[in-house]
Amino acid sequence: MQYERPVNPYQVLYFNPSIHSVKFAKMAEKYHNFRELSILKKVARLTGYDLIESSRLNWRQRDKWKDNKFKIGYFVYYLIPPGGVKK
Repeated sequence: MQYERPVNPYQVLYFNPSIHSVKFAKMAEKYHNFRELSILKKVARLTGYDLIESSRLNWRQRDKWKDNKFKIGYFVYYLIPPGGVKK
């Protein structure tokens, strides 16, 4: 889950006000998704829970931890206590 930090779209808009609206919307979406994911990582670190992508869980595990589900953009993450998932 290593992503390159996106540029701040509002600074780009300030220096280039003629930017295309669709390009700006896509830049803003990537920027906000990255910020939300970094906040979720920080929450996981502070609480001691593990942050796991939904693709790594089977349907029973997803159903078991559905209360700890967070959706960021198109991706779904789960905060699961340590030892909550057996490999």
